[in-house]
Amino acid sequence: MNRFYLLIIPIIIGILTGVFLSFFNEPENNYLLSAKNLIENGSPVIGSPFAPITIIEWGDYQCTFCYRFHQTS
Repeated sequence: MNRFYLLIIPIIIGILTGVFLSFFNEPENNYLLSAKNLIENGSPVIGSPFAPITIIEWGDYQCTFCYRFHQTS
């Protein structure tokens, strides 16, 4: 019981830090991914929108789950 303060002090510090961050650290609206921001500012992806895309699918048909997926699709 005499070392009870060793548990209470980190809890109080954590609560105070959470309160501080929730009130004083507001996110900027430029970084929010919403339809309005995407229409006004464009896509947040860096690079050419006309870049070629290559999709490589890996599958192991000896794996039970890959085999089932291949048979059902």
